[in-house]
Amino acid sequence: MHRRHLIAHGCGLLLALAGGAALAQEVTLKAVNAFQEGTYFARGFEKFVKKVNDEGKGLVQINYIGGPKAIPTFEQPNALRNGVVDMANTTSSFTAGLVPDGLALNYTEMTQAEMRKNGIFDQINASYADKGLYYYARTGEGVQYYLYSTKKIDKADLTGLKLRVAPIYRDFLQKQAEWLEAQNVEMGKVDGPADAKKQLDAGIQVVKLDEAQSKILLKAAYDGGWEQIIKASPVKGPKLREQMAPK
Repeated sequence: MHRRHLIAHGCGLLLALAGGAALAQEVTLKAVNAFQEGTYFARGFEKFVKKVNDEGKGLVQINYIGGPKAIPTFEQPNALRNGVVDMANTTSSFTAGLVPDGLALNYTEMTQAEMRKNGIFDQINASYADKGLYYYARTGEGVQYYLYSTKKIDKADLTGLKLRVAPIYRDFLQKQAEWLEAQNVEMGKVDGPADAKKQLDAGIQVVKLDEAQSKILLKAAYDGGWEQIIKASPVKGPKLREQMAPK
């Protein structure tokens, strides 16, 4: 029997397929990326691949076949389930059709380390296991979401605005997993401010709502996301909301 494995990212998940029994000989896993090679959300995974291949000689190697040009982004979850690839770096938004509970990762302020410690990691993993997948590790954390508009927004009311959005808005080596997740906090601290500066330098105006309006908008975003998760997963969704949603 084979057991399928999944790795996660607040924005990107890493899905993997691995054999159920340990082998004495070196194992090669075929991996694909939902994001174009070398781009921001691909780089964390690519560092992981290099580290595994450098330290895993004689034990495990990852054959990284590339990004969407190798397998289109939205075909990757089924390619993983069908054994075409063993591992995929993707997002919970792209796999929501298979595992709607996975979207819960996007509507919490808990870190991955906290979810591993308090058992939520195992709960979410059980939902992926139901589909023959395994959630392995996050490839990024602390990356904020932004709305871009040519109209000034000064309150928590988006009525009348037409915004292009992703599905998330709309509704092995254990040692290596921990190493990968440990990079996320520092990356978020450095990359977020650096990217914001680039945008300011390019003439993009950053609008920050006051504290009261910010709370209203954040609550609306969280409530809307959790309502959709519970609708798609009425048994597990309410418990996950109780455990994970910001209080």
